[in-house]
Amino acid sequence: MKKRSVLAGLWLVLLAVVLVACGGQQRRQRTTVNAMQTSNLQSMDPARASDLVSAQTMMDVYSGLYRYSNKQLQPDMAARMATISSDQKTYTFHLRKDARWSDGNRVTAQDFVYAWRRAVTPATKSPYAYAFDDIVNAQEVSSGKVAPQQLGVTAVNRITLRVQLTKAVPYFESMLTMAVFDPVERSQVAKFGDQFGANTGTLTFNGPYRLTKWAGKGETRWVETKNPTYWNAKTVRIKRLTYSVVKSSQRALKLFKRGDLDDVTVSGAAAKTARKLKGYHTAKQNISYYMELNQSRVPALQNQSVRRAISMAVNRQALVTRVLGNGSQPLSTIVPAGMFYNEHSGNDFATAAADGVAQYSQYDLQKARQLFKAGMAAAGQTNLTLTVMGDNTDSARATLAYLQRALTALSQDGATVTVKVDPLSLDDRLDRLRAGDFDVAVSAWSADYPDPVTFLSLFTTGNSNNYAGWSNAEYDSLVNAAQTTDAGNVTRRWRDLVAADQLLTREMATVPLYQVGQARVKQTSLKAVYNNPNGLVNWATAYYQK
Repeated sequence: MKKRSVLAGLWLVLLAVVLVACGGQQRRQRTTVNAMQTSNLQSMDPARASDLVSAQTMMDVYSGLYRYSNKQLQPDMAARMATISSDQKTYTFHLRKDARWSDGNRVTAQDFVYAWRRAVTPATKSPYAYAFDDIVNAQEVSSGKVAPQQLGVTAVNRITLRVQLTKAVPYFESMLTMAVFDPVERSQVAKFGDQFGANTGTLTFNGPYRLTKWAGKGETRWVETKNPTYWNAKTVRIKRLTYSVVKSSQRALKLFKRGDLDDVTVSGAAAKTARKLKGYHTAKQNISYYMELNQSRVPALQNQSVRRAISMAVNRQALVTRVLGNGSQPLSTIVPAGMFYNEHSGNDFATAAADGVAQYSQYDLQKARQLFKAGMAAAGQTNLTLTVMGDNTDSARATLAYLQRALTALSQDGATVTVKVDPLSLDDRLDRLRAGDFDVAVSAWSADYPDPVTFLSLFTTGNSNNYAGWSNAEYDSLVNAAQTTDAGNVTRRWRDLVAADQLLTREMATVPLYQVGQARVKQTSLKAVYNNPNGLVNWATAYYQK
């Protein structure tokens, strides 16, 4: 009996070892996340990338001075929050002494100086060069009037960076989470020139992950692995991230159910199906979708009545509930709700800005048809042909189809409209936007930082993202005052921003559509996957619950 008990005990121990080993293997497998994107990765050059997919990947593999963790702004390459002068014009950052690039070189203050100078140099053609405008001499550098060395950023020593602003900028520290403010290694740019950022082989990394497999923007799959040289690598629990381009929500959901994807976003019919699954949730994003109206290409769009008619022909509630079905909400103005609040009253900026102008974004087909006929008569036209350009994902195609039906309903005796749609890849859409080669474009903007200026500045004269080329001196003056003379006065700045948003809406220079609600399904054991104020996920905090 004793011998049998011993043998049984040995068997149980052996079984336990096997089970622990299997369990250990399962836990090791739970350090991998397979996620989806709806578009290809365009560029890994912080100075030149401008799309959300690139921004997400750059947040994974690069580290700037600060990083969002959920809604909290925290030091990243900076060892602590900046020391700010009493006039709020000088910021001094002290970098982490142990920060290194993936090639082993130290991250230095000079890496930031070089990257920022490069971003504002005209030859770089950075779409985000304007983000530096409040730094001393930035506008002079970007216009070619002075050399990049005159930019108000200095490497005091290896780990001390000093930035001089032309005025107080309340949101400056939030802006520093934008990829364009990330450092780059000068040696890499010098070695690869215009190819820097075009594929994995041209890059070094200082963030939580390394981009290990990416041959270029034609790829539909790319891989990131944990970066052992990241200063906070010991807290990074997800060791491998794989992104796959999936444009169909139905396919994404199928891949999730099959276990091939751990985190997916869905819309339309797939979102309705996904509601029954564990791990389904929706979250309102600081992302606005809108229609850009190219007035220089389509003369009839220069008429305000025609523009208002286009806006009022769109039933936004029907669009978000019947077409998208992902928790998105109708927009009254370009600035999304739940992002920015009055410091004194606590009022939501979106609510305040909509007061008195919301009617221009409300569905009223009868009024829209009246406006359209009057506007076409004033423009001396009886027929209008419009091509609406957008992305080629399934939800984007469904949106284009809805807009085609909605705008076609404006047609009547004496004033007809023919609407075509043109779904394009992200590459082609961006190329067409930059060239001004479009009639109407469905575009989106994600808040780079939680302040209305990140949206309102898009439509100022000469902004590189003002693809339709709209220009209004009063509007420019209001946005400029909010960023300059009134920047330090909460009351006056609020008034400027509200007035600018209302002017943009009254003029219907761009047609607000909806604020993105992200319908998401993820593995229930995958935790701490936060949507940050900039619309990105900080995977460095994510983990699987055992």
